[in-house]
Amino acid sequence: MKKSLRLKIALLSFVDKSIERINRMLAPKFSLEQAEDSFRSVVSALNETPMKGRYWLCGGGVLGYARCGSFLSHDSDIDFHYWAEDETLFCQVTRDLGNLGLEQVLTYINNDGKPIVHKFSHKGIGIDFFPCWRDNGFIYWMSNISRHRSRPARQFLSRVPDQQMKEVEFLGVPVFMPKDTDQYLTSLYGDWRIPMPDYCYWIDSKAIISCDPWRHST
Repeated sequence: MKKSLRLKIALLSFVDKSIERINRMLAPKFSLEQAEDSFRSVVSALNETPMKGRYWLCGGGVLGYARCGSFLSHDSDIDFHYWAEDETLFCQVTRDLGNLGLEQVLTYINNDGKPIVHKFSHKGIGIDFFPCWRDNGFIYWMSNISRHRSRPARQFLSRVPDQQMKEVEFLGVPVFMPKDTDQYLTSLYGDWRIPMPDYCYWIDSKAIISCDPWRHST
């Protein structure tokens, strides 16, 4: 590949990533007060079902817990994991929580037709549940981004070192999260103690190990 072409590709990539970061910073953020209320409502309800101990807080929620004891002001949703083997149970339980105000928005599926994420809304707060699985010392899950202007639709495979979960009290309710939070957050963010308001997971995540075109883009 000629040097001029490589430089052009690198420049286009830099511009694309810069636009993604700007979009991330300009994207609507949630109300911390409402996010905390929704978190307490959803977790308290789930803890009264057979899903208790089979789902856990992940991503930015764990980062907020470790860094400041709350959610981060520049976050935009609340993320959880659950075991893929519990898919049927999870779907039944969340359907039964409709009277709580937990509304399912949509479900994204990967190129193999399996769920990537179930997206919900509770009083305007986005709440996402990602199925994951264990294999050879790691916990794996998938995520995605839809097509937008020049950005292609892609699906991502991520992993962090396998570990047990621990129950903690967060914002007044018991919830599970990775036992070694430092290891987990380092696997996702690198130096997680340094704030990064323009963090964009499909650009910055240290956990992504593969990226493929996503055929089920909406």
